[in-house]
Amino acid sequence: MGRDLFGIKFGAHLATHLTPEWRSQYLQYEAMVAILYAAVDRSPSHAETTRNRYFSRIDERFFAYCNKELHKINVFFGEKLSESIRRFEQLHTELNYFKKSLIINESEQIIIRRRRQRYRKILRSNYNHIDDLKLAFSELYLLLVLLQNYQTLNYMGFKKILTKHDKLFHKINGIEWFKTNIDSSPFVSNQQVSNLIDEVEILVTDHLENGNRNIYPRTTMSQ
Repeated sequence: MGRDLFGIKFGAHLATHLTPEWRSQYLQYEAMVAILYAAVDRSPSHAETTRNRYFSRIDERFFAYCNKELHKINVFFGEKLSESIRRFEQLHTELNYFKKSLIINESEQIIIRRRRQRYRKILRSNYNHIDDLKLAFSELYLLLVLLQNYQTLNYMGFKKILTKHDKLFHKINGIEWFKTNIDSSPFVSNQQVSNLIDEVEILVTDHLENGNRNIYPRTTMSQ
């Protein structure tokens, strides 16, 4: 019973908080838990030398799995971050057009509208009204929050599974692998998501919501 509770606790947390559309892109935590427990159950009970060789072979496969998962997570994170940056730059440009249109005279508005029409043909965007801009920024903000939670959940998952590895195998190479590979990996060390969240909040608050700073309550999870 203790074994099941130890394994299920974070697995249930992950299943509850992950983004369903991205499910396959998260750390496969429960599969990795199963690998560890199966290895312990099948371990030889005789000579220590034999057991050491056995767990060394398991470690080779297990850390290869960790590397594969880490690569998958870094690639997906990079793709979503690039998408977020593109959308932010597009919206920032649209917001600048919107602000400028509020302070220019009628003849200048005609010129700006023509420029916006040409620009939209490139971006395939169409923000004709302040509510359209608000909605677009809200969608971007949600994407950024989900991506930040993606970072947090995968960080927690790696830490949990590698701590579990060391506890079950009576080793310390799991946490050593974590320190070497996870802390410096792009999905952990990159701070652009947090910075973009701050920038979106500032832009929307100052230019679209008349200073209302409660429009985007923080919903991310702490590590």
